[in-house]
Amino acid sequence: MMMAFFLPLLAGCALVAQNAVMAAMQARGLGMLSAFIANSFVGLALLCAVALADEGSAPFADVARRLQLWFVAPGLLGTFFVFANLRSYHSIGAAPTIALATAAQMLSGMLLDATGAHVFHPRAIDARAWVGAALLICGVALIVWRRA
Repeated sequence: MMMAFFLPLLAGCALVAQNAVMAAMQARGLGMLSAFIANSFVGLALLCAVALADEGSAPFADVARRLQLWFVAPGLLGTFFVFANLRSYHSIGAAPTIALATAAQMLSGMLLDATGAHVFHPRAIDARAWVGAALLICGVALIVWRRA
């Protein structure tokens, strides 16, 4: 159970580091699309290597056998997320970008929890969660307005 709390924290730190490294790549003359290609290639190569080492070719066969057009959505959404954050790092800085993205994720997550979106069982959102959301949004406003 502790890992379920630790992994998102670690992932958040990794995302900040990823965007910082990609921004540094750009600052050294690599174009944005080139930085994305390098990022995506390394990620895909690592996932393929782990899949091959762990399960052989079974994951690839599984994807090929069950492939549907809408399976491209997560890749498109993830790529957009990284693209939007990297662009915003340059325009408004890391802290406002992360604050805005975090608030959007939290509100979207609350909506997903409340509705289930035909994927999960809906979960009630209590008053404490709404107060927490309001406080987070106030914090985001302070961070973003400080930079404006």
